[in-house]
Amino acid sequence: QDSKESAAVIRVEEINGPLFLVAGTDDQVWPAAKFADMITERLKRSEYAHTCTYLKKEGAGHLVGLPYLPSAEVYKNLIFTSDNNELSSVAMIEAWSEMVKFFDKSPGFWL
Repeated sequence: QDSKESAAVIRVEEINGPLFLVAGTDDQVWPAAKFADMITERLKRSEYAHTCTYLKKEGAGHLVGLPYLPSAEVYKNLIFTSDNNELSSVAMIEAWSEMVKFFDKSPGFWL
């Protein structure tokens, strides 16, 4: 890692609680799936004491966090474009369902 990249790294292995990651592989804002892959590898190497749920959504774009909203791709917002609007929309819905399950499993961390 170069010094700029090292300075931007969040020390996730120091987080005291479960993690939830979601990334689309066609994110055209930044390489979210690559970064999430790197995070999960770092957690494994550090023998992270908590769970890490990671949804890697093949073909989905940048906006996969909130469901049932028109994806930014529909509005031709070039920041959020992906090659497949349908995959991005499905990923948004699936990610929300998994986030709800995640929070239901770990209520003590959110109180």
